[in-house]
Amino acid sequence: MANSRITPSNVMSTLLTNRVLTPETLAALTARHDPYHDEEIKFCGMPTQDAQNVFCWNDVGSIDISLATAPQLLDVTKPYSVCISTYPIGQVAPVAPGICYGSTTGTYDDQPVGLIYPMTVTYSQNGEDFPQVASMSPPNPNAIQGMVIDPQLMNEKTAVCGWGIEVINSTPLLDIGGMLTTAVVPQNDMCDNFAADFIVATGSAAGDQYGPFQCKLIKGAPLNQQDLLRYQGSMQWNAKEGIYAVVPVNFQGEIESPFPCGPMVVTQSFNTGTPTPNLCWTPARTTLVVGGVPVGNQQNVYNFLNCDSVCAMFTNLNPLSTLTVRFKFFGMTIPFSNVVQIRAAKPPIPWDPLFYELDTRMRAAAPFATFVKNNPGGEWWKTILGTVADIAPSILSMIPHPIAQVAAMAAKAAAPQIKAMANDSKAKRKANNQAGKYGPGMKKKKTGQVVQRKPKKHKPSGAYVASSLPKLPPRDYK
Repeated sequence: MANSRITPSNVMSTLLTNRVLTPETLAALTARHDPYHDEEIKFCGMPTQDAQNVFCWNDVGSIDISLATAPQLLDVTKPYSVCISTYPIGQVAPVAPGICYGSTTGTYDDQPVGLIYPMTVTYSQNGEDFPQVASMSPPNPNAIQGMVIDPQLMNEKTAVCGWGIEVINSTPLLDIGGMLTTAVVPQNDMCDNFAADFIVATGSAAGDQYGPFQCKLIKGAPLNQQDLLRYQGSMQWNAKEGIYAVVPVNFQGEIESPFPCGPMVVTQSFNTGTPTPNLCWTPARTTLVVGGVPVGNQQNVYNFLNCDSVCAMFTNLNPLSTLTVRFKFFGMTIPFSNVVQIRAAKPPIPWDPLFYELDTRMRAAAPFATFVKNNPGGEWWKTILGTVADIAPSILSMIPHPIAQVAAMAAKAAAPQIKAMANDSKAKRKANNQAGKYGPGMKKKKTGQVVQRKPKKHKPSGAYVASSLPKLPPRDYK
């Protein structure tokens, strides 16, 4: 019997049976659009024009969030809010509050007080704004403020090829509540770097001037729910639904090497406008010490990631609320110092313009986020496969090669088959539920969960319904 379960791999293979796209490029599309896929993704990198060997990798992690993990000691009897935001940086970066005067000079406090994580978690209460950076010295020793990529995968020429985030609301049903707001925050291009001179404003080194230091502007996470809603494409739903989001990545450009360049996080507020000079979080400097003697300043080296930011705010949560956050990365590295990665590196996937054409159209067709229940192990693709079926023929038909023309006709013919696969999957689940396959009083939901059936409500004895009353003849009022 043919496999009727809808997955990215069997649908894409149905659409592109003539191998216009190879299995490697199909895996790349899956990693890009559905990192939490229902099958193992045999990721081999992205199609590239670079001739150097690449080392492909994936990294996963998870944390639990509650009032007990907040960096500041919040009131455990009051509702709270949490902001989960991604930043396009591969390492944890210390930053200090400062002011940016244009693009050449800056003033900042001598001691760093905050941290930027690739995925930063901040908290608020009583309607206050969220901090944009994690605390360097949180009062709560159990604080969880962010997640990082495995350091062994950084400090090389690295590109992120897929980044998925799942936030599951694990709160007991009776205590669940709150609202989720999410949006994509566009980030600057990789080449938007500039040199700046800094003047220390406070501390023992007040008045010292140093530089020029290389900086890269990064847009900070919105300060509150109102600011987040002003971004184009923002979405809202009940916090109990959680969120499955895919961070938009751009892997068409050249893979960047890590270099000494600090993040300058711009503080934005739509309510008050951007002040001049601009408030920001400036990169912290490090003193270079030789033989125990400080000899000058140096900059830390960072990997800046080729992606935008996703921000998800869970607001007005019940004090008993708990969230489980999971992330998954796919990436490729051109190693130059890690011996293990150099030996494991392989030739990259050949350049394939059709891959990027299809990727662009799929990215435009699908939203970046949905409910967690819509993606139990990769079934998120069920909602966009019909769109893929519709756009694939038009893409393939524009390619003059005879094989592409044949594939276009095959893709057009396959569209009804894909819809039939979806209906077949639904019918099988309904039949299994009616047959009691999952146990007495149990059923399988469309999300893949097996739950207990709700008892049917019976009308009380002696109750009258309209259909049981005798019909009276029409009365003649003449």
